[in-house]
Amino acid sequence: MKSKRILVVEDDPVTCEVIQVVLEDFGFELMTVHDSEQAMQVARDAPPDLVLLDLSLPGSDALELCAILKREPATHGSAVVLMTHQLSEEELAEVVNSEADAQVSKPFSPLGLLAIVHECLQRQVAASSG
Repeated sequence: MKSKRILVVEDDPVTCEVIQVVLEDFGFELMTVHDSEQAMQVARDAPPDLVLLDLSLPGSDALELCAILKREPATHGSAVVLMTHQLSEEELAEVVNSEADAQVSKPFSPLGLLAIVHECLQRQVAASSG
């Protein structure tokens, strides 16, 4: 079985390393970028099965990037999981109303992240076969 490809869009190197260790140990192929421009280029060149997207990415609007990824022909089938810090009620409403498939709060547990990734990928498979 082909390993699932995950694009991590995160500017914090420590968070990237934790995500990499956890997900690669479970057989996922990871691509890591640090800004939205790199994210779009990598996503177009090698469409991921899932995108882990930092909501507080400096210099960009992660919710807009999420919407673009969902509309982009090369990536419209990719699941998007927003990684967030503590959110205000207004920010939470924006995330809930976004096109993201799921949200995980930082700091997250490795097993919690893994569970969300598996759930999103399973929904993706079910949607494509149903």
